[in-house]
Amino acid sequence: MVGGYKESLEYTYSDWCSFHGFDYKPHSYRRISKLPYIPIETELDTLIVGAKNEYSCYLHLIKETGWRPSEAQNLTPLYLSLKRVATLNSPKKRSNLRQVKISNKLVAMLTSIVVSKKIQEKLWHFSRQTFAKNINRLKKRLATKLGNPKLTKITLYSFHHWKVTMEYHTIQDI
Repeated sequence: MVGGYKESLEYTYSDWCSFHGFDYKPHSYRRISKLPYIPIETELDTLIVGAKNEYSCYLHLIKETGWRPSEAQNLTPLYLSLKRVATLNSPKKRSNLRQVKISNKLVAMLTSIVVSKKIQEKLWHFSRQTFAKNINRLKKRLATKLGNPKLTKITLYSFHHWKVTMEYHTIQDI
């Protein structure tokens, strides 16, 4: 989003001016929207395999379910079923509640984490900043090691965008 930062500065300065009694009209900026980067599945799998334990499980969960990172962050053992179903009870951006079937591999990964948690305790306790910093390090390390600079373009939302794109191509209906 080009213009978002400049626009914010303009409105902040405008508020400051009105607080001090000055007249100031902020400029308007036209935002340029871009399509999100949608990686191929092997790039996502490379990040999942390269990550360690809980991070790998978290990435695999958002890849398989298509949940937003903040939605997956709130997952508790209460919303996991023995029938390989994960329930999203706290969706973001006015989404609907939903249940998703998960693979046996993901169930095994989640089981190792769930064993040590209470029924309503969040599965992941890392902060968003720490997680993002560690994932960025991982992306840079893997991109250098594998010679694939596209890995650095992947964000946590890329997993969500990838899943939604794959679902759209399957169903052909928004």
